[in-house]
Amino acid sequence: QLIALRIPARKCNAFMQRLSDHVIHRPKIKPIQPDGEQSPGTTRLLLLAESVTDVALTGLPSELKEFVQQEGAEAVPHHLELGYDAFTADQVLRRILPEGMEVPSAFEQIGHIAHMNLRDELLPYKRLIGEVILDKNPRLRTVVNKVESISNEFRVFPMEVIAGEDSFCTSTRENGCIFHMDYREVYWNSRLEREHRRIIELLQEGE
Repeated sequence: QLIALRIPARKCNAFMQRLSDHVIHRPKIKPIQPDGEQSPGTTRLLLLAESVTDVALTGLPSELKEFVQQEGAEAVPHHLELGYDAFTADQVLRRILPEGMEVPSAFEQIGHIAHMNLRDELLPYKRLIGEVILDKNPRLRTVVNKVESISNEFRVFPMEVIAGEDSFCTSTRENGCIFHMDYREVYWNSRLEREHRRIIELLQEGE
């Protein structure tokens, strides 16, 4: 349940400019919606952020309340059905994982691969977590989880696919170069970018 402002259609831009920090911000949800209860084309509904809690506009700064009153906008309750697409990965995982459990939304991305390091308590939910990460990041095709600690000189670690394709050959761009690799055979960490640059600068053409 949200609070919306019923505003003249011709004033949508003016209201958006003044209230841009206090409108709803969710994926695939436009803050300006058709007003089904009024004459078509005459008015619109401007959906306010969830921090605005009632038609008295509690949660809205006083100067913006004055602007709303001066412009003759009407605050009304508005019911908005939110589907899966409207939530971020973090929001989805907070709802589906047991209360109090850490939400593992951070990962290392290498081309189309996301690499996660899930804690032991999250392993029973690894497939579910992987699917959510895959759903919410369209450029990803594979999500992997490290299954053992690093124990060799090349820092390559055993991993398992927890969502998506069993596809480890990928490429990533860094310092103007494109690196092609089989992620199962190569240790790659974006935090080593400076070291990668140092090595590149040592190389001569053709090496």
